[in-house]
Amino acid sequence: MHQKSISPTGKFGFHTTTCHARLRQITDCWEDSWAVLFRKQLAHMIQLDEEKHGEWPEFKLVTQLVLDKVVPRLLEPLQSGGRSIKPCLVHGDLWDENTAADTATGEPFIFDAGSFYAHNEYEIGNWRAVRHRLSAAAYVQNYLREFPASAPVKENMTILCKKFFPDELAALQASLRESKIEE
Repeated sequence: MHQKSISPTGKFGFHTTTCHARLRQITDCWEDSWAVLFRKQLAHMIQLDEEKHGEWPEFKLVTQLVLDKVVPRLLEPLQSGGRSIKPCLVHGDLWDENTAADTATGEPFIFDAGSFYAHNEYEIGNWRAVRHRLSAAAYVQNYLREFPASAPVKENMTILCKKFFPDELAALQASLRESKIEE
């Protein structure tokens, strides 16, 4: 998917709304900037959290700093200074429970996608969740062997994707809300 997909507009986004598990994503738009689309998606997930659990001033402060300072600082350099990233089709929720193998042929297949055109490294953010079997460093290392990290290489970029990946937000699990502040 990451090597052969071509965004029909050359931009990040999708032609329709997709879902991550049961959560509607902000994918039904086209953006030239990965940072802009990621920020929109993250702001949407934060809003869902607030709607579900109410306002929490400390969480609101931290998430606003992430949206206004961290996202631009980590993601804008990927598309500046002569650098570019190719929007590629991502699964959007790729983890061990959304993969299987055909018992007759051994061929792998994936399902339960929340696809859109994104930066390919978005995919590995989900793998860092400790509850997933893909959280071992070897999975990310092997992925990066096939798809090298975008310059400037920032480990913090994939950590950002992990910490604020849709299923890591409290819109799905209330117990995670306080842990986000502590991290």
